[in-house]
Amino acid sequence: MRKLLIIALTSLFAIPAYADVTIPKNRVTCETKGAMQSFLKRKTINAVKKDLPKGCDTTEFKRRGEIVDTFPKQGFLEVKLKTGNKVYVDRDAVKRS
Repeated sequence: MRKLLIIALTSLFAIPAYADVTIPKNRVTCETKGAMQSFLKRKTINAVKKDLPKGCDTTEFKRRGEIVDTFPKQGFLEVKLKTGNKVYVDRDAVKRS
């Protein structure tokens, strides 16, 4: 019984830690789903550095946040930043903490 209680308490505190992510510097974040989808349709790397879709921007600093929603078929995540803003980011651009 005691082992079960310890396992339950450990998993209770460990589960929220998996939702924390870090967005590194110079990654693209978008304000809307549509802007993120149009960004992901681009095929060349040079297109990333210029002419981003309206509502998309590159990060100047490292950002931390929590995953709100995932879109696995579309390839991006919705992340709530520590500042309170919600942004969409490519799932390959985040690092799990």
